[in-house]
Amino acid sequence: MFYKLLNLSGHSPDALKYLMIDTPVDLGFLYKFMREVSRVNQVFKDYGKIALSIHCENPEIIRVTSEEAKNKPTGNPLKDYSNARPPWQEELAIHEVAVMARETKCPVNLLHLSSRKAVEAGVDVSSRYSDVDFLLKEHSITSACPTT
Repeated sequence: MFYKLLNLSGHSPDALKYLMIDTPVDLGFLYKFMREVSRVNQVFKDYGKIALSIHCENPEIIRVTSEEAKNKPTGNPLKDYSNARPPWQEELAIHEVAVMARETKCPVNLLHLSSRKAVEAGVDVSSRYSDVDFLLKEHSITSACPTT
């Protein structure tokens, strides 16, 4: 989800050049991709599950919070990086993915959950949308940020 506006480091709005593509990777792209994953999952269901693995972030929020962190550095680069990616933006992105997964019937593996809010959002959407297959594995939870 991150690359729809920013490059991997989060400081350039020229993601299309970074990805060497000419089609925006936005929620519309993700919706179409999720429909296709759902279709392929149905075709090959007798052989196992095919799910979309996704790292949920919101680049629109990260763009703004990165600027804020850059303009008011704490002197601690890890703290600044964390401030540029607040937990609630990950929570928001998980809910966006959940709604699209419900609509497309796309199984989803939520990757690299990095905050308590993200883990709680993952648990919430998996219970709220019980007809959607959300794969929440223990290894998806980053223990480096257990209280954020």
